[in-house]
Amino acid sequence: MALTQVVDVTRRLVVNVASGLLNAQDMVENQLALRNDPAFAGSFRSLIDLRRVVDIDVSSEELRALALSSPFDSGVRRAYVVTSKEQFGVTRLYQAIIDADARIYRIFENYDEAVAWLDADSEK
Repeated sequence: MALTQVVDVTRRLVVNVASGLLNAQDMVENQLALRNDPAFAGSFRSLIDLRRVVDIDVSSEELRALALSSPFDSGVRRAYVVTSKEQFGVTRLYQAIIDADARIYRIFENYDEAVAWLDADSEK
């Protein structure tokens, strides 16, 4: 599985792109890399692109642990881009675990719509 991240300081945005098999260990390592990135701030917005993920191997307990260890501040906008029911289901479960409201956490099927929603927040 490949999970890449780009921290865009100018836009105050973190873009993660996942592909192949996505598992909990990959997500934990991604969180650690983000925390150790000197360009990152917890107040940055987040775009997670799952369109190239073919399978997700993560339990609800692992999702809970990931939610508790998130490097992002609460109230930060997060957009997820999905193309399958499995991606949507896991993302929706994570949303429920962190008790996120739709004003700050959205799931999209269209990448450009996700980017536009995040960028609209930065214009405020």
